[in-house]
Amino acid sequence: RLDIDRFDALYARAGQSGLSDAARLECFQALARLYRGDFLPKQSGNLWVVPLSARYHARYLDVVKRCAALLEKAGRFEEMTA
Repeated sequence: RLDIDRFDALYARAGQSGLSDAARLECFQALARLYRGDFLPKQSGNLWVVPLSARYHARYLDVVKRCAALLEKAGRFEEMTA
């Protein structure tokens, strides 16, 4: 199993319509824990890695913003800073 497969599956689940805020927040928090920075940093000189690294970083930023919005909506302000 690859981390990117898990990341993609969680990201897709978080985007499903009809998902409760609590379930979506769980997905976002799992995604944030799973993300470890740049994709294959030792291979960053290879051109095929650049778009994948940018894709996962952009998705991570999306997750953080959406997670913060859900935490704010729930009044869980201390968790937002974490």
